[in-house]
Amino acid sequence: MEEHDLKKIQLKLYNYCSKREKCEFDVRKYLLKEDLLEKEISDLIVNLEENNFINSERYINAFIKDKLKFNKWGKIKIHFELKARNFDEKIIYKYLNEIDEQEYEIILKSIIENKIKQLNNKENYKQTLINFALNRGFEYQKIQKMIEEND
Repeated sequence: MEEHDLKKIQLKLYNYCSKREKCEFDVRKYLLKEDLLEKEISDLIVNLEENNFINSERYINAFIKDKLKFNKWGKIKIHFELKARNFDEKIIYKYLNEIDEQEYEIILKSIIENKIKQLNNKENYKQTLINFALNRGFEYQKIQKMIEEND
C-alpha cells in the first residue's frame, strides 16, 4: 500500500483508539476491512503502542472494571473474554486479583437478589440461581455461600 494511504489509515486508527480503550485484537479486527499486508498491520500496531494509543495493561484494567461494574460479570467470564483477545495469563490474573473482594461479593449478592425477585416458581430456585450466577462467570463456591446466607 502507498505511504499516503497508510498515513490516512494511521490517522483513522488514532481516532478509533482515542474514543475508548482498544487492544491489539480490536485493531486487527478493525483493519480487516483494509487491504493490508501483515507487515503493514504489525507496523501500524507498533506505532499505536509506541504512541500509547493502545496499552495492554491499561485495556485489561479498564475491561475488568467495566465488565464488573456495568455488566456484573464474574471473574471467570472476564478471564475467558480477555483470554479470547489473546492477553497473557499473568497480566489477566494480576488485575483480576486486584478486584476488591467485598465489592465483588456485593455485586454477586445484588444479581442473586434481583434474580430471586424475578422468579415466579420458587421450586428449585437454588439451582436456577446457581446456573444464573455461573453463566455470569462467578465461582461456584462463592455462589453457594451467598445463597446459603440469603436463606
